[in-house]
Amino acid sequence: STSNYGVTVGANFSNAGTFRARSATVTLKRTRRSVASGGGRYIAPVITQIQTPSQSTFTRNLETGLTGNDVRELQRFLNTNGFPVALSGLGSLNNETNLFGALTRSALARFQVANGIVPSAGYLGPVTRAFIAKMTGAPVTPTTPATSAGTPTTAITPTETPSTVRDLTVGMTGDDVKALQTLLIAQGHSIPAGATGLFGSQTKSALSDYQAKFDITPAVGYFGIKTRTQMKGVGLVD
Repeated sequence: STSNYGVTVGANFSNAGTFRARSATVTLKRTRRSVASGGGRYIAPVITQIQTPSQSTFTRNLETGLTGNDVRELQRFLNTNGFPVALSGLGSLNNETNLFGALTRSALARFQVANGIVPSAGYLGPVTRAFIAKMTGAPVTPTTPATSAGTPTTAITPTETPSTVRDLTVGMTGDDVKALQTLLIAQGHSIPAGATGLFGSQTKSALSDYQAKFDITPAVGYFGIKTRTQMKGVGLVD
């Protein structure tokens, strides 16, 4: 099977860059080594380190705002598989952090889009975890509820998508309301109370922000035909 190699060519070479295969990161030392070649000589890269990533096993779902070593491992996985969290500084290769922020969400969403994982919302749930486990040969583990600062959060699963049957507005309750709240939270819109299943003022505000972001008018926090059609168009709902 193919593996993932990230090879960085140092400044001593005319064409600096990287290439990827699948399973190891190869670091090239910025050192000149003369190698005889017929009557001439040329500068050859010196491989000084080969890092083989361990199996990527995630025991909990991950979303924006969470911290932990598993977040750092997720960033490392994304960085070494062609979906960099950042090109330089915090979050870049070998500068991974333990905070799941907007850059991590964006990189994960790109990974999900590229691999046909729906919804591609930048949320690490059961489907994405299983896909990564299959890629890396890691065992699939049961979900541990994600926590931030000791506070339990509602798990978001990719199959929880809003119903297309009815419109939703303030005061309504149901699993479709909860699913809509879950989707909005995964898209980065704040609902402090979480996915409760009750369409209140926080859900209205979050939905209004979503509508304004995508020029859905009127952006009044009402889930109707226009918002439903837009979400269908981008693959967020069935």
